[in-house]
Amino acid sequence: MDQATGTLEVADKTWANLKSPATALKIVQADLAVAKAGLALGQAEPDLTDLRTPDLASLQGSVDDARDSLELAQIRVSLGEKDALAASGPRGWRSPGSRHRNCPTLGSLWLA
Repeated sequence: MDQATGTLEVADKTWANLKSPATALKIVQADLAVAKAGLALGQAEPDLTDLRTPDLASLQGSVDDARDSLELAQIRVSLGEKDALAASGPRGWRSPGSRHRNCPTLGSLWLA
């Protein structure tokens, strides 16, 4: 019963609002809402056009750039792993010039 009474009161208020003329403020607020909706539509139309007719050449260029960047990153990782492996070296490994440091001819060949 209370819910029905509340619904009736809301309906009565709505009916009263519909019967009374709109105020200047209400008209301006409605005009503002229409303008905002028009602006949103104007901004959405180019986005929709872009989705319907994508620039395939630009997209292909972006894919190619991404592929190149990935390949370059993989090469850098591979080189980093090889550098780390070379730096650790096997047991007993010495730098190329270390055996011949005391020999002027061979030491200078390795250091060159």
